Amino acid sequence: ADAKYLRSKHFDLNDLDGDGVKANVLGALPLLKAPIAMRPHYSESWEAEVLEKNLLARREFEKETGIRIPDDLVLDSKHGCEVACELLSLISKSAIDQDHPIFVPIRNGKCIEVVTHQLP
Repeated sequence: ADAKYLRSKHFDLNDLDGDGVKANVLGALPLLKAPIAMRPHYSESWEAEVLEKNLLARREFEKETGIRIPDDLVLDSKHGCEVACELLSLISKSAIDQDHPIFVPIRNGKCIEVVTHQLP
């Protein structure tokens, strides 16, 4: 991303939900109601960091909800968007107040399709 977008001057420090302000992320539009952080142009050199972040998200989710997430789902989430989106869907479905996002690695040539459905 262009350096002009990596500064926090575009984000105020107004804490709207009482759990602190995380102004260290790029982009702040609430396009999805899911704890997602995307990594476009993903390469293998980022796998360890993505896994570390997804393990943090998993620990927070399990602590807050008591719902167990399978080890292999978290361990495989560093390999690509298909598995990471599966992990994201599982956490989004039951999360209470998820602060740590699921990092979704998007390799070149891959994309995420979001399909919305009307609530019954």
